[in-house]
This record gives sequence, C-alpha cells and structure tokens, in this order.
Amino acid sequence: MMDKQPIMIILQPDVHYYPKQVEYWADLYPFVNKLLRLFHHLEKTKHVVSVQIALSSSYYQIFASPEFQKEMDSYLKQDQEVLQYWHVVDKNINKLISALLLGKSIQVLATSTGILPYTTTSVGTQLQIRDSLTCLQKHLQIKPEGFWFPYGMYAPGLDLFLMDHGFSHTFISSETIKFADPPPIHEGRRIVKSPHGLTIHPIHTDFSEQFSNQKIEMKDWLAQTSASSEEAVIYSDISTLLARLDELEKKNLILQESERENLSQTEENVHLCQSFLPEVTPHSLFSKDLAYSWTYVHKMEQLVERNSLYHKGESIMDELIEEWLDATGRISTGLTIDKNSYKKFYPLKDEHLERKEQKRKVLLLSWEYPPNLVGGLARHVGALAENLVKIGFEVHVLTANTGELPEIEAVNGVFIHRVEPLNSRDPDFLRWIGGLNLAMERKARELRFIHSFSLIHAHDWLVGACAMSLKTLLNIPLVTTIHATESGRNGGIFTEMQSFIHKKEKQLIEHSEHIIVCSVYMKNEVIDLFQSSENKMTIIPNGVEHVSHHQTKYSTIGMPFVQENGRLIFSIGRMVQEKGFETIIDAANELCATFKDIYFVIAGRGPLLEEYRSKVKEYKLENHFYFPGFISDQQRAEFFSMCEMAVFPSNYEPFGIVALEAMAAGKPIIASNTGGLKGIVQHGTTGLLMNPGDRDSLIDQASFLLANKEEARTLGINGKRVADSLFSWNRTAELTKRVYEEILIESKMVIQK
Repeated sequence: MMDKQPIMIILQPDVHYYPKQVEYWADLYPFVNKLLRLFHHLEKTKHVVSVQIALSSSYYQIFASPEFQKEMDSYLKQDQEVLQYWHVVDKNINKLISALLLGKSIQVLATSTGILPYTTTSVGTQLQIRDSLTCLQKHLQIKPEGFWFPYGMYAPGLDLFLMDHGFSHTFISSETIKFADPPPIHEGRRIVKSPHGLTIHPIHTDFSEQFSNQKIEMKDWLAQTSASSEEAVIYSDISTLLARLDELEKKNLILQESERENLSQTEENVHLCQSFLPEVTPHSLFSKDLAYSWTYVHKMEQLVERNSLYHKGESIMDELIEEWLDATGRISTGLTIDKNSYKKFYPLKDEHLERKEQKRKVLLLSWEYPPNLVGGLARHVGALAENLVKIGFEVHVLTANTGELPEIEAVNGVFIHRVEPLNSRDPDFLRWIGGLNLAMERKARELRFIHSFSLIHAHDWLVGACAMSLKTLLNIPLVTTIHATESGRNGGIFTEMQSFIHKKEKQLIEHSEHIIVCSVYMKNEVIDLFQSSENKMTIIPNGVEHVSHHQTKYSTIGMPFVQENGRLIFSIGRMVQEKGFETIIDAANELCATFKDIYFVIAGRGPLLEEYRSKVKEYKLENHFYFPGFISDQQRAEFFSMCEMAVFPSNYEPFGIVALEAMAAGKPIIASNTGGLKGIVQHGTTGLLMNPGDRDSLIDQASFLLANKEEARTLGINGKRVADSLFSWNRTAELTKRVYEEILIESKMVIQK
C-alpha cells in the first residue's frame, strides 16, 4: 500500500475533433495557447509528473501544418510570454510532445476519431484504431499502451479490438465498473480486467466533477479523494488543470507511470456493459440536426467494408476511408455532414450492386474452417465453399476465430468472417459454443446491411442456434448438412450432455427447409432418430482432394527407427473411440510377428492419444508405431505417398473422407463394414472391408495385402478410378447447387401464396 493517494489526470479537450480546413480552427487557437502554457510549466518542473493527454489524430495533423503554424503566430501576438516559448520550440508542437514524453512529463493516449460504440462494422472499428496508431507513429514515433474512448463511451467487445492492436489498458466510468458482472469487491473504485484481459482503470466521475468546480477548495477535494485506497483517475479540461496543477504538484500526488504499473497487479475479471461519461449521453449525439448526417456516416462505413477486399490499396479506397474518418470526427463534435461526401463514391457502390445482381450469396455457418482444423468438418466446408465459388456463387463463411487470424479475408474467392466467442476463455465447451453462436449472430446482423443473402447453409448442431435465429431475422431458407449425430458417435444417448446435443440436433433439423447427408447410412440414421421426412433429405457424397505424391525419407518425419525398405501402414483421424484405432494396436502384435518389416503411423489428435501411446508401450511395439499428432496437408500427402496401405477401422463413420483420399492416392485400403465406408468400398474390387472392432478381421485383411502385392496394387488402381469419377468436390458443389435452387424456388412459391 502506498502512503499517498495517487492521482491520474487525463486531459480531454473540449473539442474532440477539428476538420483540416482553417475556417474550423477558431476554438483551436486558445486551446493551443493554454496547451503551450501547460507544456512550458511541465518542462520547468523539476520533479517528474505524469499527465495523460488524449488528442484525436486531427490535432497532430493540424499541428504539423504550415498553415496552422502561420495562423498560430498571429494569434499568439496577444500573449508575448507564450509567443516567445512558441518560437523556442520552433513552432513544432509534435516535436515538443515527443521531448516531454522522453522526459516522462506527460503520457500520450491513443484515441479514435469517431465514437467506437457507434461504428457498425468490425472493419470500421479496426480502421478507427489503426488510424490513431498510424498518426502517433508518424508524428510522435510512438505506439502507446493506453487508449482513451472519446467521451468515455465504451461498448462490450471493444476490449478485444484494443487487445488485438497491442493496447494494455483503458479507462471506463467507475459507475459502469460498479455494476459489472460479477460485481467487483471495491464497488468500481479499483482497477479490473475485461473478459479479454484488458486492464480497466475506473474514471472517478464524482472526483472529476468536484475537481472542475472552482468553488471547492483543493484541500477539501483532496480529503474526499483520500478515502479511495488506490488511484483516483479524473478527467479535466485544460483551464481547470492549469488552475489546479501547482497545488497537486506541491503534494506530489500526480500518478507516475511506474506506479500505474504496480497498481495493475491485483485485478478482478469482470464483464462490462455500455458506458459513457455523465456530460455526454447517447441521446445528445442523435439530435434532429444530426440525424441526416448519421445516415450518411453509416452508409459510408458500409461502403468501406463492402469494398475493403475488392479495392484494397487503391487510391479511391484510401480516399473513401479518409472521407469516412473525417465524417465520424465531424459528427462526434456536432458538425453536420455534406451528403456529397457519400455521393462521389457512387462508382464503388454501383460496381458492388452489379456484382450483387450477378451472383447469389450464400452464408455458410461452421464452427471450424481451414486453417482452423479440428476434424473432417473444416475440410468439407472449405472444399465445398471454394467449389461453390467456382460454379458462380458468392460465398461468405461465418466461423470461429481461435487463433491469430484476420477477422475478415478472401481466400480462393471465399469471404471468411471470423468471430471470437463472447466467452472465449470459458472451459465449458457447451457454454463456449453458446458464446460462439451469439458472436456469429451479431456479426451476421452487421453483414445483412451490406449483403443480401439468398440462403443459409449450416453445418451440424454446433451452429444451430445462430442458424435458426438468422433464418427468422433474414427471412431466408435454411439448409443444413448433418455430418454425424451424437447418438451415432456414442452408440446411443446415455448422458445429460448427449441428451442436450441430441435435442439441439432435432431442433435444427425441424427448423431446416432441407437436410443434406453424405450417405444412405446417414440418411437412414437421421430418419430413425428424428423421424425426419425422406422428402426433405438429399444424399450428397463428400468430395475428395487429389493428393500430390511426395517421396520422403522416414528419418525426416520422425521415424528414424524404420528400416530403409520398411513397409508403412497409415491411418488418420481424431483420437476418439468412434475411430477404432485401438483395433489397429490390438492387431499389430500378431502382424509384426509375421511381417517384421511393417510400421504403423496413426496421425491426429484427441483425448485418447496418450492412452493409445501407453497401450503401444505395453505391447512393446514402440519401434513399430509413430503418433505424429496433428499433421499438415503436406505431411498427409507424404504419408499417403509412402504407405503400403491405409486402414480405417472406424466403429462409426458417416462417410469417411480420408478413406476416399487414400483411394485417390491409389493406395489399397481396409475399411470398416459400417456407415458410409461400406458404401464407398466394394470388397475385393475397390478395397477390403473388415468387421468393426474385430482385430482378427483386420489381421486377415492386412495379411492378404501384405502377402499379395499385385492384388494390392490392383485394388489401389480400381479405388482411384472410383474416387476420381464419383467423388470430386466439383460434383459435390453441383449437387449442392441443385438443392439450393430447388429450395429457393419453393420459398418463392410460398411467398407468392
């Protein structure tokens, strides 16, 4: 505990933003006059004090303008003391601020041009933050750690944007923190952390109001603030700060940066609601005079996002962004917007409308999407999306962002929108999925103002809540692909969680206009489990990627123990019970005794990986097994190229896309006689079938292939022909297109009725 009450003072100017035209600068000159007095005072002060300065980018840009320096020269003739100091610092305020920063007399906070809670898109929010950082880097050569929200206006989720851009702390009204969830121990008077780890300093609005009241003597104000056990953060205008500064410095009460760092070590994690400072309410920014201007600001922002990928780096796009930033600054200061600012960018709008007429837009929902791979679902959705683009659709994918990936990007023609779950750090998977669905729905609400989607295509129950909500919100059809069921994965419904997921699957199926499954087996399973109508279901097999062949030495892939002429048996999938990998381990003991030159690679990750490794140790087969964990597409291609055969011993497998990839690579396969696998493999012609979970059955099939190389080669050739002719992703996309067209026609007929 410190023996004095530290105070952090944030200088917030009366006017948040100034346009670059000189006719708007009348109020700027007296502010700069006082700012120079403040800087001169701080420069002369012997001990270090820290005042936080929050100026929008317009200030630094104007400070660097020769026209401003000339006008300031004229204005300061009425104040000879400041005029003399103005010439001492070469009329260069930005250079002066940099010098004061080095001397730690001040700290600079980044702040946006517009009011962030009133931006309507993620692209707009990012541009606002980046504009501030770019300006400070250009004019002061710094990247600040603190961020100030104009007028203290904050909304949930903005903390994530600040963290993504490298900020460590910000400031929010203590009244907002007081009613956070869960309620903090010290009723909003101490530092807390946001859900995404951003440090939040409470702005003491009561202290700020008392500080600005000149009738309250400084000793009485200090007595009030001393009741708080940590820092007192206040905001002030420059006139009040100048009047009060001497008294504060005498008591050495202004918080230094090193002290701020020490204070941030005992923070509670809380969820915060929308916030603003007392003198500014949301209603005061939406007067009748500004209503027309707000319309154009939002239209310009939508135009920015709509064209951010199509025209990135082009001069017309840079000009649009600059105009939009200026418009957000003007309206945040109460200035109206000229509608011609929007009209001059109509060529961009017209080009987009042309594109809209040419292509139907599909919104795909999937909890995983490349390069974020958990299972086969991501590969399926990725390949389908790219091939739908090839046949004329505009495809937008909404998915989870679980790594450092862009929030929006275009990859192979697919527009990918990634969102962070609202409760991204929640260890409970079902709650995490709930937070993901809320975040996806929020993003889709943004996108609907920019894109006119024709239909929604959901993939499995994990995105069901979002899909059902958007179907109602957007009033468009919902198509769902059921890749697997909870009952099928577990051989029934036995636990409370399984029952919950089963109900979610049923809800999604009932709310969908059409259901796509990958095999006859899956169609029958869905009908039996959910009493779904056969008329609303279509079987569309998964496609297969053609694997490039690569020759690789065993030693380069973590298998130095393999003999030069060793024969490799490969399998891949999630390390879960339904994939049946324990059957391979059980069969390996006898197979290795008969065929001493064979080795097994089982790739993938999952909850049973360590259990399988332990089982291999028990059998003393460590020199015959390799578990590489997750492998890249390149590594997968290498293993398919190197292996003698591929084995897929699943206990439950709706389709078996990796089995198809092995066939496409020309390798003989052994697959379980279950689910979709038995529909792919014709025993003795395109591969071999084994009984699920039967080690002896696997031993028989593997022994046949190992002992009969020519027959094995023939099976591989036949399997490749089938994979190439029947299971291409182009064919999958074409069949999906038929479903879309039928559903869209049906929906139009319903509307007409």
